[in-house]
Amino acid sequence: MTIEEVKDYINSSTEYDFLRDYPHKIAFLTLGGSYAYGTNTEDSDIDLRGVFLSDKREILLNNNPNNLEKTDDHKDVDTVLHSHIKMINMLAKGNPTFLELLYFAPDRYLYISDIGMELIKNRDMFLSKRVYHAYKGYICDCLTRTSFKYYKNKDSEKEKQKAERYANKSMMHAVRLLLQGIELLHNGTMLGSMDDIGKDLVKIKEGYNSTHKTYRFSKHNEHTEYFPNQSYDVFIEGLLYQFDYDYMNTDLPDEPDWDRINNFLMTTNERIVRGMV
Repeated sequence: MTIEEVKDYINSSTEYDFLRDYPHKIAFLTLGGSYAYGTNTEDSDIDLRGVFLSDKREILLNNNPNNLEKTDDHKDVDTVLHSHIKMINMLAKGNPTFLELLYFAPDRYLYISDIGMELIKNRDMFLSKRVYHAYKGYICDCLTRTSFKYYKNKDSEKEKQKAERYANKSMMHAVRLLLQGIELLHNGTMLGSMDDIGKDLVKIKEGYNSTHKTYRFSKHNEHTEYFPNQSYDVFIEGLLYQFDYDYMNTDLPDEPDWDRINNFLMTTNERIVRGMV
């Protein structure tokens, strides 16, 4: 489906009725996953991500700020929404999963309120050298999942295909995260859309950069190791070098702009309490 077809489906499908009667005010709602990155294929799932505003009662009566860091996960339709307080705290940590939501291409957003637009327009206040450490953790995690072993005598073909898809997606996401991190550290922004490199990422996801080697110990005992090929390894090494170099030479501050962040949070909470949103 195209982006517009996906939006039409969401707007007309009863599966998403809960969004139209949502108990909290939504700050923004966007496509996530492959449709956000431009890596969608014919069988891609629809992922929705968003932010909702905590209500007046929660803000005034909750003495533990951690209890306001809520996530509403609708796994049946791959939809995840976070409270604005959790969103802001995770953005300040440079968390890639949260940070990218502020940098998608405009046509990926299904709805943006005034507060949601203010958050997006002021996204630079969250950028700091913390981005490097947050992204590196996610990148390393992806790279550890790019290989797997298939034992013909005990693993089913279905299990093998599932593991292969998972490894290839991990290879793709490692590249995506590195490109995003480099862009943030070098230019203080992020690729608004991955469409320009989406086709290359899709090739990685489909196994273009994967190879394998089979070991046969006997007629009924063999296993096959699947892992990234040499061109992928060389490409990743180059990106990792650039990522580290840009961190050492970035103009980003050591810490996010806490004054702007706290002022934004304070004024947002005040507008909620006063019934102005």
